[in-house]
Amino acid sequence: MLDSDYVLDAANVCHRTQVVFRVLFLPRTQWKRFVLGLDDGLQEQAKINSRLHTMLNDYMHMIEYRLRSIEHTGNSSHRDALQRRWCQIRAIIEACMEALM
Repeated sequence: MLDSDYVLDAANVCHRTQVVFRVLFLPRTQWKRFVLGLDDGLQEQAKINSRLHTMLNDYMHMIEYRLRSIEHTGNSSHRDALQRRWCQIRAIIEACMEALM
């Protein structure tokens, strides 16, 4: 889970996240039909999954940067807690990326 209102886990991308990606990457007529419940979005799902996968891949680079930078900051208990949390986030993102492909 990345935020309390926008859920992302190994098995699921929430409806809100689906809507955001459709608004960003599809013509207005397509995303509007999805939002109104007139279209299940299956025809565009591969395109949306690809875009989401790309964004998550970029996020993975940021996670790796954070993990490297943690090695040089704070006391060991803070460093260990931060490292565990970023590793948990990385595992969620990796699982979601696998599920999208």
